Amino acid sequence: MGLHPQIHTPILQRQIVYTSVQGAEEDTVFSPVIQSNRQTEEDVRNSGMNWAIGRNGIYIEPDIEYIETYKKLGGISNCAGDGKCGYTMRPELAYAYARMLTEEKHNGQTYNLHGEAMTQYQLAEYMSSAFGTNLTYTPMTVEEYRQDRITELT
Repeated sequence: MGLHPQIHTPILQRQIVYTSVQGAEEDTVFSPVIQSNRQTEEDVRNSGMNWAIGRNGIYIEPDIEYIETYKKLGGISNCAGDGKCGYTMRPELAYAYARMLTEEKHNGQTYNLHGEAMTQYQLAEYMSSAFGTNLTYTPMTVEEYRQDRITELT
């Protein structure tokens, strides 16, 4: 009779790692999207499975990809005013989500995934420094911004 090594197979756990978003649940144009995500988060928490939730900040890549247009326009214009935004990069998020999937200590946790919050004025300064240009930020009203987007995208 030969010796048969025991094979230990890891127990597969049922787990949800949900990619959510940050934002105000009331009084913004994006509030319905935020409310929908919060409901899904609650559904995930009540699923009976292991879970972790990441609430993503705003991706910085679209602004970086738009740098040539910002240069042509002389700056950044939108309706953010003095509001602050915590940007993040997709590779940073991929790293965070990989950790949530592979490390048990994240079970039952909700994370806001973003960098240090900054204003659009600061974003213009940082992008100017990084890309050797002189961008400024010009605030617009919500209606001006809506019209600007409609004009550019049609």
